Amino acid sequence: MSAIELTQSKNFGFLAEHDALFVQLASSAERALYSAPNTTLIKLRQLGEALAQHIATISGVAFDEQTTQMKLVDRLARELSFSPEVRDLFRTLRVEGNRATHQFQTKHKEAIDCLRVARTLAVWFHRAFDRKGATFKAGPFVPPSDPSENLRELHTEIEQLRFELKEASVQLDSSQKLNDLIAQEKSDYESLALAMDEEAHTNAAQASAHEQALQDTKRDYEDKIQALQKQLADSEAKVKSAQRQEVTQKTKAASQKIVLTEDLTRILIDQQLTDAGWEVTTKELTYAKGIENSSARLLPKGTVCFSRDISVGFTTIMGKEMSTTQHFANWICRNRLNNKYLMYALMAAKEHITISGQGTTVKTIYMPALKEFRILTPPYREQKKSFNG
Repeated sequence: MSAIELTQSKNFGFLAEHDALFVQLASSAERALYSAPNTTLIKLRQLGEALAQHIATISGVAFDEQTTQMKLVDRLARELSFSPEVRDLFRTLRVEGNRATHQFQTKHKEAIDCLRVARTLAVWFHRAFDRKGATFKAGPFVPPSDPSENLRELHTEIEQLRFELKEASVQLDSSQKLNDLIAQEKSDYESLALAMDEEAHTNAAQASAHEQALQDTKRDYEDKIQALQKQLADSEAKVKSAQRQEVTQKTKAASQKIVLTEDLTRILIDQQLTDAGWEVTTKELTYAKGIENSSARLLPKGTVCFSRDISVGFTTIMGKEMSTTQHFANWICRNRLNNKYLMYALMAAKEHITISGQGTTVKTIYMPALKEFRILTPPYREQKKSFNG
């Protein structure tokens, strides 16, 4: 380990039990968030790559310098029977990291989302491969502050006002309130950009030293991977088979403990919809794009959404008033059914419900099957108490 302390992390410190590279990549991602959120996404993509390479090496799944992360994870998923949730976690880190490499806009929200995804993947990895991993209690994810949160909320307010003005047939240029909000948005954006530049300049020397230490650790890691690959290649076939079977059992057991929180479910749904070509803003509603000139229905905040195809079985709760496509089934919960109770009931019954899906290329759960879904509901007060709703 370098003399530079790189293992201090509220969310990823336990990775030091496996390899210095893992925790250094995660720590670098956390440190870069404020001044360079794109760097955070790139480092987390690299963390996903390192974890995949480690798993492939100890399980004897072949890869080399020409093997892409997408092909490697697909190979691991096939050979080790990864759960859909694990595949989604790896894919999200890869896709967001690749996107960050080619885009240079402020992406604090996406970076924080990917820190949450990476934390979940890291906990899964630790539970699978640490000697005491089966009893590991990770604790909650500690989200860093988002310096762009106010700016995003301001942008949402602007879009909402634009929509309302158009609905009322009011010229946008004539609205002083809208003009003031746009001017404020521009000023806030410039202030944030300046603060990010100042942060990057202040920490430039330290960041350079950290990066050099990280590169040294990467070289050590690559040497260890090559040595392990050679060691396993020289083993007998029975040893290789037993090793792969052991890894498969460990990853399956760890997968059963993955808990898809409301925030994590939203992130994975958004990623899968984006992969399928949809433009999504689950957390920030853009009125003009989704509702204007359509017959779509605005659903209230708190509506429970269940994906019927693309990311079949994923469930979340709307954080704002918005509309959905026909790809979702939605429940507006009243005073007899708590929305969190319903969401977790749908999550628990996911496997049972998805069995009723139809289709070979894209599996779809049709509405008649969903209408047959039944759950036992205790009194509303007990539902609410169960999930601190």
